[in-house]
Amino acid sequence: MSQTPFFSAFENANGIAFDSNSQIIISGNSIHHGGPAPELTKTSALKLLQGHVVNEAIFSKELGSRCMENTRVTARDTITDWIEHGDEKLMWVSGPAGSGKSTIALSIAEACDAQGWLASSFFFLIPAARPDDGGLNSSRSLDPRRFVSTLAYQLLLHPRMVNVQQHILDAVKAGPAIFNMGSKFLLEALILNPLRKCVGNDPHLSSWPTIIIIDALDICGEDAIQMLDLIIHALNDPAFPFRVLLSSRPNFWIQSSLSKQGQGLTTKLFLDDSFDPNGDIRRYFEVKFAEIWARYSRLPANWPGEEVIRLLTQKASGQFVFAFTILAYIESGARHPGEMLERVLGWPSTTDVENPFASPLDSMYTSILESSNGPSSLPVKWLHAIISSPLRGLPARVVKQFLESVDSEEQYVLETLSPLVRAPVVDDGPAEYIFYHADLKDFLLCRPRCTTLYVDANDRHRFLLDRYVAMLKHKGPEVAVDEEDRDFFLKHLVPLIPQFEAWNTNVGPEKTYIKPEDYITCDAGWWAQTLLDHLGMDTSVVKVIHSSIHCWVRFSLCLRAPNTVVDILFS
Repeated sequence: MSQTPFFSAFENANGIAFDSNSQIIISGNSIHHGGPAPELTKTSALKLLQGHVVNEAIFSKELGSRCMENTRVTARDTITDWIEHGDEKLMWVSGPAGSGKSTIALSIAEACDAQGWLASSFFFLIPAARPDDGGLNSSRSLDPRRFVSTLAYQLLLHPRMVNVQQHILDAVKAGPAIFNMGSKFLLEALILNPLRKCVGNDPHLSSWPTIIIIDALDICGEDAIQMLDLIIHALNDPAFPFRVLLSSRPNFWIQSSLSKQGQGLTTKLFLDDSFDPNGDIRRYFEVKFAEIWARYSRLPANWPGEEVIRLLTQKASGQFVFAFTILAYIESGARHPGEMLERVLGWPSTTDVENPFASPLDSMYTSILESSNGPSSLPVKWLHAIISSPLRGLPARVVKQFLESVDSEEQYVLETLSPLVRAPVVDDGPAEYIFYHADLKDFLLCRPRCTTLYVDANDRHRFLLDRYVAMLKHKGPEVAVDEEDRDFFLKHLVPLIPQFEAWNTNVGPEKTYIKPEDYITCDAGWWAQTLLDHLGMDTSVVKVIHSSIHCWVRFSLCLRAPNTVVDILFS
């Protein structure tokens, strides 16, 4: 087959005609043209389509776990009610990593499949297919054309869509070249055009399935937005009769795309505390511990007890993945369940001992942190700063202003960490950062758990001391703010200066970490007055800073200090 640049293909030509068997394919800036293309048989077309399908991503009874009876009832009922009666064509189910989104999606898929409602599905959270077969590879990337082909394949096989089947096969019969076209071209050819030919003409239309379920879209990385564009394009077509249930972590780009392109099409369901995850997790623990107790005669009658279940539920922080991991460890068979539970309850989180949470929780944390923007140590240092003393508990706006070295750095650093931490939507007031996992701090502080992501105490302190020096030099946040914001910032940060100065003298092998020249470039008089204003008559901090400078610089080389500082030093 020859190839000619698109814009010159028909230059100075007229009276052009093609017979019905000519193969003409336009792609990008090129037009491919050749002789008659032999049409494939039905069997060959089906086999060709199957070669572009990710079979592992299609719902089956063997795929993943389901919600335990009498758990996630409110969330499942909300989704089911939307499927049957909702106005919007797309529901986005989001929530923190480990909050049970995939389990709920699988449970809904199973219920819909039993009713004949499930038209098609794609579960991204599956074992990766081998890279050499074009499936999901180790980086979780996926050719969007395979996503389209997988959805079309399920529509073709659905017993209630017999008329659509033939039109899909007719498109595939054109030959392999169709799968080399763009993903939107393929969507039109394999799904939308066949539907257009049937909607309004199929006497069995009322019995068609009604829902397509797509789970964990965010896990496929950069391709997520392209696939979301395809979904929205389909939903905007009048011939597309299906609702789409979409689940993902609270990804910034997915949310932005739905807010713009999906406006009017989308309803959102966020799996927060209003859906009583702790109550469901507690019931899960109660049922599973009862099952373990029934299998082991040597366990006490009330094992493990109300207090243990309460502590484990609290530790889970609404994350079902934590509960699943704990029970999997206890039931692993390595030791008697009673002993395994004692290990869980007594495991010191910051020492080099066997870790019952090593998988999948640590894998989940690690994969999220390693996919973050910039060097992986930067988001880890931000998380340490937010979650630990002395910044822990401060308003998010203050912490952000302290840590940012450039404008919008917070968004850049935390954008991909939204499954782990939530920043306040409005950048004001006393609102704090919210961490979804109580166990995250233990993970960050334990070298065996976070391995290459581990940042030791000295490095964490150096990072904060660098930010402290920036604050001293800029008389507040390094990124400029208005006077009101700076006063709010100083009100919260000035009382922490003694902590930073204490670290300064203990952080490294030198006498101090902050160099004298860093202090000298600051406005000593302004800071002395500011310290007095905010700390009252406690002048010890000024004396500590003075001592830190002069442990390196001889007094004879100094310029005279402002009167305010002299008065403090010799008072």
